[in-house]
Amino acid sequence: DTLDKARDIELGTTSDAKDKLKLPSSYFDAGNKTNRVFHDGYSVINFGRADGTGMLTQNGTTNFTDKVNILQGQSTSTGGVTVNGTINTGGNDFDVSSNTVTIKNSHVTTTTGNVHITTDNLVNDTTSGQNTIESTGGGSLTLTTYTKSKSINLGSTTGTGLNIDNAWFNTDDGTNGLFKGFKEVTFGDSTQTGGVKIGTIDTTKVTN
Repeated sequence: DTLDKARDIELGTTSDAKDKLKLPSSYFDAGNKTNRVFHDGYSVINFGRADGTGMLTQNGTTNFTDKVNILQGQSTSTGGVTVNGTINTGGNDFDVSSNTVTIKNSHVTTTTGNVHITTDNLVNDTTSGQNTIESTGGGSLTLTTYTKSKSINLGSTTGTGLNIDNAWFNTDDGTNGLFKGFKEVTFGDSTQTGGVKIGTIDTTKVTN
């Protein structure tokens, strides 16, 4: 993470900006024999800080061989996470936690690894095309709110709380379909005090 909580973090393909913490994909890629810095064996690789007020942005393609935990801007309205590229974690879990998580021009893939997204605002930005968060080997998906008192609104785009569009689970939707291949999907957890409101999600299309 950063010493300055306001500093932005770039992961993957990095820019020439000098005021950001830059972590090129080559630092983690098992296929890069020259520039790899962080090798196998970590129980988890953590990026960011909960009180960070800067943005964490992932671009390009990043291949991980360990569990990934992105934690940035949980408790602030200015910080956030944007996944704007391709992330592959193989059989390892992918967790992201932030006040706002934006998925744009993005493809996140695990094989048997699980995906856990904790946020009060999940944005599926399709202006650059369809996004996918996918398990190809039967992993699980969990969606929880950062603010435990907020509700999860299934099938809603306008409610107060974490809104989950029904189209995100429709694997026939070539534009808005987001989640694919998970053996199970869990909404909320035992620490959440807000409700789970069920709208118009078609459960026959939750997995492919």
